[in-house]
Amino acid sequence: MHGHLGVVGAGAILAEQLDDALLSIPGRAQRVAECRGGLEIGNRIERFAAQAAEVRDDVGALTNVLFVCVGNSGRSMMAEYLFRADSEGGHEARSAGAAPGPAPEPTVVEALAELGIDASGHVPQKLTDDLTAWADVIIAACDGVCPVVPGKPYFNWNLPDPYGRPLDEVRPLRDDVRARVDALLESL
Repeated sequence: MHGHLGVVGAGAILAEQLDDALLSIPGRAQRVAECRGGLEIGNRIERFAAQAAEVRDDVGALTNVLFVCVGNSGRSMMAEYLFRADSEGGHEARSAGAAPGPAPEPTVVEALAELGIDASGHVPQKLTDDLTAWADVIIAACDGVCPVVPGKPYFNWNLPDPYGRPLDEVRPLRDDVRARVDALLESL
């Protein structure tokens, strides 16, 4: 397999390698650095974009992206809605959870609304074989509950859970997710 990609067996990418490779598309570094309190991450975006391009070479055009987490009421739904908004219809996204919650996390819905994205009608759904078969790439927004699907590129973003957190703590998570989504979109 490709050098920095870290693809293991059935297509799993080691979380540590992905975390080291995130967020480095030229022009996005300033926006992302501001979102993360000035943390220097420009070179990480560039490495992620290069690695994602290698994945694209392996599987063809990545169009269908599945975001997964535990409850599908916070992290994965946030990524899905940001991806849809930023892809402007150029790609498709869905989200699901291993143990779906009853409703979207209110602070996540509010944080997305601040960007003009309406996620109030989101209904958390269970991760199914049909959803994983639909996906060209799977993004695990959390750690340890997401399936590894043979032949599918798999990224683990290992994001913190926004459940029960105040809006001022959810905003930086939203901005981090958006930066990751933008890096992914640039690679497609």
